[in-house]
Amino acid sequence: MAFPFPGYDPVKALLYTPPPQVVSSLGKAVIDTITSRQWFPEGIVPAFMHALSVTLYVSVALAFIAAVISLFLRAEVRTSEK
Repeated sequence: MAFPFPGYDPVKALLYTPPPQVVSSLGKAVIDTITSRQWFPEGIVPAFMHALSVTLYVSVALAFIAAVISLFLRAEVRTSEK
């Protein structure tokens, strides 16, 4: 998986926000792990894809419910006009 913006690494950007003492206390192995090209995508993608699929299913269900309600309201309007 590629990052959304070429050249932008969000984890490295986050590592520069805390005080330098905190970053230096993490250790080189930890920093190397969390700034690797696999850690961020493998950690974020499963949760993101789950949320995206739930959002898709909910939106499809709501659109279907709205279509059914609209169909019933249209039929009700037609019968009251006659």
